[in-house]
Amino acid sequence: MHTKEEQNRSERLRPLIEKYEIDVDNRDSIKREIETITTYDVSDFELLSYWESCSLDEFSLNLSVIPVKPDEMDDETIENVLKEMCASEDIAEQEYLNGKYSNAIEYKFRKPAGFLYENIMDDELDYKAIIVLLNSDEDGPICL
Repeated sequence: MHTKEEQNRSERLRPLIEKYEIDVDNRDSIKREIETITTYDVSDFELLSYWESCSLDEFSLNLSVIPVKPDEMDDETIENVLKEMCASEDIAEQEYLNGKYSNAIEYKFRKPAGFLYENIMDDELDYKAIIVLLNSDEDGPICL
């Protein structure tokens, strides 16, 4: 599932995350190293509380995912990704696919962050219904 590059990133992240947990005095510099590998901001909250929902290995793999760019996604790829996301019953695979593709798909269809994940988790929707929602002018549920 993860590419070789993502696995290598995960292996580099694991010891840094452990070090971040222990070395309170150097957290800022360690966090910068982590963000250099991930290429995006990672919050202190994420780094200090990941263990509540997953193992260190799972967390480092999640951080290592290299997201695709919107211009790398054509309609056929989007349909195939959505089919795979909707069909998968493996949480780790769903997280991987979500991390890799959601931002690009949401950007391409001008949907808010989390739109795709929220609709895929709705067990009543299949990939065709999600494609219809992506093509609609609706932004999805609004939280008040």
